[in-house]
Amino acid sequence: MTKHVATTVVLLLTLFALPAIADANASGMSARDAQIATTTVLASSLAGDELPPVAPLYNLLDWMMGLVLAASAIFVGWLVTLRRVVRQRTRELQEELDRRERAESALRASEHKYRLLVDNLAQGIWHIDQDARTTFANPAMAAMLGYNAEEMAGRPLFDFMDARGVELATRYFEARKDGVTERHDFEFLRKDGSRIYTSIETGPLLDEKGDFTGAIAGVQDVTALRATTEALRHSEANLHTLIESTDDIIALRNRTGEVVVSNGSFARLYHALFDVDMAPGAQVATHLVDAERNRWDEILAEVHTGDAYHMDYAREIDDKMRYFAMSIYPVRSGGEIIGSSEFTREITDRVRAEESLRDSEARFRLAFENANVGVCLVGLDRQLLRVNERFCTMLGYERHELEGLTVDEITHPDFMAASTAFIQRAAAGDRDDIEKVYLHRDGRHVWGRVNRSLVRDGEGRPLYYIAHVQDITERKQAEAERERLQEQLLQAQKMEAIGRLAGGIAHDFNNMLAVILLRAEMSLPLTGESTPLHYNLSSIHGTAQRSADLVRQLLGFARKQVIAPKSLDLNATIEGMLPMLQSLVGEGIALTWHPAAGLWRVKMDPAQIDQILANLCSNARDAVEGAGAIKIETANVVVEEAMHDADGALPAGDYVAFSVTDDGCGIDDALLPHIFEPFFTTKEVGKGSGLGLATVEGIVHQNHGHIQLVTAPGQGATFKILLPRQVTESGGDSRQTGDLAGGKGETILVVEDEPTLLEMTAEALEFLGYKVLSAGSLADARRLMEEHGDALDLLVTDIVMPEVDGRQLARRLAELQPGLRVLFVSGYPADHATPRGTPDSDANFLQKPYSLHALAAKVREILDSAPVVEVTTRK
Repeated sequence: MTKHVATTVVLLLTLFALPAIADANASGMSARDAQIATTTVLASSLAGDELPPVAPLYNLLDWMMGLVLAASAIFVGWLVTLRRVVRQRTRELQEELDRRERAESALRASEHKYRLLVDNLAQGIWHIDQDARTTFANPAMAAMLGYNAEEMAGRPLFDFMDARGVELATRYFEARKDGVTERHDFEFLRKDGSRIYTSIETGPLLDEKGDFTGAIAGVQDVTALRATTEALRHSEANLHTLIESTDDIIALRNRTGEVVVSNGSFARLYHALFDVDMAPGAQVATHLVDAERNRWDEILAEVHTGDAYHMDYAREIDDKMRYFAMSIYPVRSGGEIIGSSEFTREITDRVRAEESLRDSEARFRLAFENANVGVCLVGLDRQLLRVNERFCTMLGYERHELEGLTVDEITHPDFMAASTAFIQRAAAGDRDDIEKVYLHRDGRHVWGRVNRSLVRDGEGRPLYYIAHVQDITERKQAEAERERLQEQLLQAQKMEAIGRLAGGIAHDFNNMLAVILLRAEMSLPLTGESTPLHYNLSSIHGTAQRSADLVRQLLGFARKQVIAPKSLDLNATIEGMLPMLQSLVGEGIALTWHPAAGLWRVKMDPAQIDQILANLCSNARDAVEGAGAIKIETANVVVEEAMHDADGALPAGDYVAFSVTDDGCGIDDALLPHIFEPFFTTKEVGKGSGLGLATVEGIVHQNHGHIQLVTAPGQGATFKILLPRQVTESGGDSRQTGDLAGGKGETILVVEDEPTLLEMTAEALEFLGYKVLSAGSLADARRLMEEHGDALDLLVTDIVMPEVDGRQLARRLAELQPGLRVLFVSGYPADHATPRGTPDSDANFLQKPYSLHALAAKVREILDSAPVVEVTTRK
């Protein structure tokens, strides 16, 4: 540095020495010598050597003068140079100051500009120091949290969040200290306690040494965005649910035709059409043949021009033709078409419905005219505009006669108000039904069930009513008949109760009669025929027998008698009934009897003959209305050829006929098809059950007979019963006399709860030659069997007993002696025997009261038959 200064001084001295050299030349020193001297001095100065002596060259005075002059010149030059340098430096300093002023001014302007920018940013700017305290928050940030900037200044970051936020913010702040810059979402608490959702981009602040001094963050309020996003997500979910919940087939395509969005229905149709699963970006065109592919491309091209496209098409899927309606619309974004949307609906049902509708429309007129119910169009003024043939037939009018009439003119007056209210309800939109009575052209009442609806035009204006009328006359008559039959059923139930009572009495009475008959029959052989005792016993026996016949007839009327067919002489059977029949028809009616001579025999239960005669005479009595004549007659009838009439087929053969004829009112032709129907009657309610002729028909057919009826209104009626002739058995019945079938010492166990009858039955069997054991209960019977082992040959038991019925008793005793023969007896077995026959068979049953001959014959018959294996009960 010193060297540079010295050099500078020498140079300055040289410059200032030039005038001295010029003066030396003037004083006699040559210019060369002056130049050499000066140069030497300068060189020595520059080299740092001592100045050479110049005395030899010049005298000292001259040198000094030159040196002074040179020094003066140098000093003056230095001053001049210094001034120049100072001025230059001053100018440079001024320029530097000016630059700094301009820079500071620009910085202030920039800071002002950026401060304005920061203060006016919509985004929040938040600066915190190394202690997480707020050093700066722009207005947007403060407003975001509901504060002003001054309120936030100096407050810790953690004051603006909940506990969960403090935990997260602490973790984030530690990351800032580590120099991490990141972006994340965060939830703050506003001043009012509400929550605000933000998106934060934050990074650390470092000084020139790299030390952490704080952090700065840009904060964006995304509360609305989050709500929008949630709404969008919810909307997308709803949209997804919507398109998946519809049966419509939906797809969204881009410009190239690739499927970008679709629902499950589209995927299923895609698979059904092309037999492949739909992959992302699927294109329908790849599965089409050339012609179809070209047409598909044309359709998409047309849609991409901005036009919608609609088409129906059919495809065979799973061997069935299915129909679809497809609509394709352009999809725009910002005015530009970016793809297409497809909405397809299967219309197979609609197509088939339309086909069916076309068919039905073609048949409508035919259906209208041939409907099985009446159909009519009724104007708003209640005038009949059009009617079908069925409605005309229902009311007995021609079409032109009905059309033009009003509804009121064909409605029964009692239903006028209901019909008017019905039309008013139809006008209000109700579609209920009504049952009403129409007036037939001939005055008859026709019940109709009417359904009526209002027909409107396309604008909703009412045009007319359409009514469907179903003829329910027969149903209404059936309902009335059902009510009548219900009353008859109640009457029949009353009769049933009376019959049960009569049967119960008859049961006890038969037990007593059985004792009387057996006692008289056993006593008669012990007396002489001419003795008064024999006469008295015969009278007792005859009276008891007639009493038994009377009980049988009563049971027959009550239909409680067990069916026991036997060979009958109809003349004798009917003649025995005449007194009771006369009482039945009353004294004011003449009952005449005309028996045929040589009448053939029939096989039938006499109680059934009693029932037939009682029912026919009862009907005849009602027909003559208290004054008239009833005739009963019999005859032999030969049918040469098979014939067929109202009662069915009548085979050729010999028949025994008996008829009941009255001179009463006769039977109308309209009633003839119904007279044998159960519960059919023309009598008033409570005066007839309607079961009489039905019972007669049932009995006759059960015995392979036939019924013929000859009648006319006002000319009386004749009921003729034809029964097959019996040709296999000779005459006689259980009351015949002769040798008794005696016993051979067999052991018989008799079980009877009535002590008197038990004693009498035991005596009768002992009288016939049997060994008899008597029991009044099941316990006694079991004890006797156990005492006698397998010695029993026959069990005779009553059916109706208090502890156990006869069939159960027989089964239990058969357990002790398998194969035990059984004879059942009863005076009233209707509730215990099978409906048609005896408890087990006709051969093993004897009806009380029975004669000694009947008892002897039945016991001998059973003992001589093969033993039974098991006693069973018929269900």
